[in-house]
Amino acid sequence: MNQEEIEKINKNSGEISEALKELNLNKQSEKQQPVADSSDISKKAEEAFKEFQLQHSHNQPEATTKQDTPKQKIETVTQVIPGIEEALKKFEEKSIIEQQQKKPLENQREPQTPKMVRLVMKYSGGLIKEERSAEYVLLGFAILFFSVSLYLFFRGNITSKNIQQPPAGVLEQMKQMQTNQKSNS
Repeated sequence: MNQEEIEKINKNSGEISEALKELNLNKQSEKQQPVADSSDISKKAEEAFKEFQLQHSHNQPEATTKQDTPKQKIETVTQVIPGIEEALKKFEEKSIIEQQQKKPLENQREPQTPKMVRLVMKYSGGLIKEERSAEYVLLGFAILFFSVSLYLFFRGNITSKNIQQPPAGVLEQMKQMQTNQKSNS
């Protein structure tokens, strides 16, 4: 191999690693699919490699014939670039582990019935069986308590008319005490 081919291989190895990162991001976005086995990951890696080669074929002279399969292309790349096979295996293992770790988190994110709603359903004696009905009952209680608090708050202003006034002699004494305090100070 000459120096140009080595430089192209080094450049392509960086682009391959970017394609593998993109494949990893695509895998992470596919949350609803079950955990893929290693053959699925290999197939997706081959597809990513094909896509990579199609995108960058105009930069490279065609070194392979049309008879080469993607597996053969990957094998030639792995022979030329030492350590890529190990990196691909590590990538596959990490991907499987990440998928298995994400699965329990997805189960935790499922919406659960709020505790207050469950309490209303439990203590209703079987009258309230649906979550929606329990929510309406809680809303009714909130409106009821708000109304009662408004009534109690504003009732104090209305009943102030019924307050008895102190006798006239007490008022005069208070006025005299105020004038005495002003004159003393």
